[in-house]
Amino acid sequence: MSVKYRLKRSARKTMSIKVENGQVFVFAPLITPKFMIDDFVKKHEKWIENKINDPRINVCFDLEKDKEIYFLGKKFNLYLITGKKSEFLIRDNNLMLCGKSIRSIKTNYKKQLAAILTQYVNEVKYELGIEFKLDFKIYKSRWGCCYSKKNLIILNYLLACLPYELIKYVIYHEITHFKQGNHQRQFYQELEKICPNYKRLAKELKNYTIVKE
Repeated sequence: MSVKYRLKRSARKTMSIKVENGQVFVFAPLITPKFMIDDFVKKHEKWIENKINDPRINVCFDLEKDKEIYFLGKKFNLYLITGKKSEFLIRDNNLMLCGKSIRSIKTNYKKQLAAILTQYVNEVKYELGIEFKLDFKIYKSRWGCCYSKKNLIILNYLLACLPYELIKYVIYHEITHFKQGNHQRQFYQELEKICPNYKRLAKELKNYTIVKE
């Protein structure tokens, strides 16, 4: 086999392949013969190669499965520590999330991400002299959403995984929707007034992909 992969068997009924951080994972039923798994991988070699060479960075909220995590654009080794008080610790290249249970760790992690994003939103509010309501949600295909009639912007918690400059760009983008609802010429004219380098940032944002949990 030209593709090296890590095999994970379970009670599932079908086979699937996942490429993450340059590694190939194959998920197969318990009774599937090895030669059938090898054939399955071989048939998907081109797809696997494209995935490995894809420069996009995947961000997700599957804390229990992920060994690495992005925070403010930097990749960290992820450690979940249960049975302790809630803490968010960064030491060297390690990010440690502590809590009484996995559930409490997830809840506290969301609070931490919301606090970071709120700080950046407040910077933009002060910079532009505007005010609006802010909320957070785990979106599966977008970084944020603007509800102009409600004077509300909802940001994806996972936006905090991105570099500071891209976070600010998404905030500027959503704010522009208060003036222009659709992505037409006038929208980008307004966006350019508050974010002159929006074209570069929009291109960089495409390097990040939200992965469904």
